[in-house]
Amino acid sequence: MTGEPVHLPVIDQRPGWVRVLLPGRPNGLSGWIDTELVGIITARYDLRVQLGEGYLYVRFCGRSRRWPLTVRDSSPAVPLGRTYVLAGPAGRRTEGLLLAAHHGDAAGNVQVGGERGSGTFIVPAAALPTLARVEPGTMVLIRC
Repeated sequence: MTGEPVHLPVIDQRPGWVRVLLPGRPNGLSGWIDTELVGIITARYDLRVQLGEGYLYVRFCGRSRRWPLTVRDSSPAVPLGRTYVLAGPAGRRTEGLLLAAHHGDAAGNVQVGGERGSGTFIVPAAALPTLARVEPGTMVLIRC
């Protein structure tokens, strides 16, 4: 453990418990956590990747923005479905976001970044200031 906080998205809740997506677990595995052991905050952003349309949608406070998105040619097959932001650019030597994702049965990471980065998804530089404000734990939906 690094001592840094871990941000996990809540996908369900019951009195005294929250169900969260687990990092490093394939196929959307989740677990229940006692609410007395964690702090809960509400995510301000919502991200959607529409591969068929070729856009990244970012919703904040009911307003939505979109940017063109391409998949880097050298990237492995992009995992579809629900994932979340593991880390943002703060404290890392990269631009964009690091997503929790899985390729088949193997845990992996998908990055959203600009042309110069090593991201799986490439967005224009104009999107990067907005992505820099997206908090870890923010839910991301990747669709065809």
